[in-house]
Amino acid sequence: MRRPRVDRWTSAMREVMRLHAKARFKWGKSDCTMWADVVFAMTGVDPLSALRDYDTEKGALRILKATGH
Repeated sequence: MRRPRVDRWTSAMREVMRLHAKARFKWGKSDCTMWADVVFAMTGVDPLSALRDYDTEKGALRILKATGH
């Protein structure tokens, strides 16, 4: 399903990507879920909002397991 984009989505997308490119890796903040931050910047919808409650590798694995991954 394609979501409508927010106004000025290109600049919002670029800003999020720039911030992540400069950020050090941090579980739950700047990790492999960074793509969801880009989607949020573009659409206003966070596809991982229910899965962001972790700040360690163990916490990430717990959430992945709980969601069947």
